[in-house]
Amino acid sequence: MKLAFLILLTAATVPAAVRPDGTFHAMYRGAASDLTSIAVTEGATPEISLPVTDPAVRSQIKDRFVPGDRLTITVAHGAVEQVGPETVRINDTDRVLVLAGCLAVHLGFGFLVLGRKFKHLLIGLDNRYSNSKCQMALWFGVLAITYLSATFLRWAASGYAPEFAGGVDLPKNLLLLSGLSVFSFGAAKGITSNKQAAATAAVEAAAAGCPPAPCPPAPGAPPPPPPPALKVPAAQPQFLRDLLCDDNGNPDIGDYQMMAVTAMAVGVYITQILGFLGSIQLLHHVTIPDVDSTILATFGLGQGAYLVKKQLGD
Repeated sequence: MKLAFLILLTAATVPAAVRPDGTFHAMYRGAASDLTSIAVTEGATPEISLPVTDPAVRSQIKDRFVPGDRLTITVAHGAVEQVGPETVRINDTDRVLVLAGCLAVHLGFGFLVLGRKFKHLLIGLDNRYSNSKCQMALWFGVLAITYLSATFLRWAASGYAPEFAGGVDLPKNLLLLSGLSVFSFGAAKGITSNKQAAATAAVEAAAAGCPPAPCPPAPGAPPPPPPPALKVPAAQPQFLRDLLCDDNGNPDIGDYQMMAVTAMAVGVYITQILGFLGSIQLLHHVTIPDVDSTILATFGLGQGAYLVKKQLGD
């Protein structure tokens, strides 16, 4: 009886098994309050505790990982020497195929819901392709395809674990750029509606034989501007002509600048996304690449120039 008690006492005082030195993948389960150790599991094996003695490694762990994250851990001399997210490499072909597949899903859903009217999402009331609608649809498509691709690849790389079907966050500048796109669409629609309402009122007043009688201008003041012309719907939409030219078919610098800046932003971002999708981190929450401040500022200037042109021109 005494011998059995000594055996139990000895077993209770023996520390948890220490993993041999080397690099391995494990699931993070938590850390001590002072970050002197972390708890991990490998597959179906019991949970083990690994000491963390290096302050630099402790700073890497602090507020970065949550239980369930998959980590790549290097143990040396019985302590954690390096720790980081488990990363799965995705080859170029798979990335392109997934992006193309998500594009097909995005377009297929639109055609399924709207049929032949799907393209009318890009066409204004004047039967012309709308710059603001096209750039908003283009940018929304990029975001949707990026999100779907990142979500699917994370899920597939994790072995289709349900906890990795999501958790893709959008960064600040990307949200701001998306907001600018929506704002430009709303502002352009408001400007066009107001100008067409004024033009319609002027035409109806002239047809009734009672044109509006504005107050006489003050001495030396310029005469008031004439009412805007009523837009005549186009016979049929023409993609490039409508996006790059005014209603008379003349090249328009405001339209060109807006579409050029949008194309540049989309091209740069797609390049970033291709690089991002090449290394999938198996963390519960990841953030897709952000657009840099230069792209954001240039995009904002392009939108502003377009709206000023919209207000002063056609």
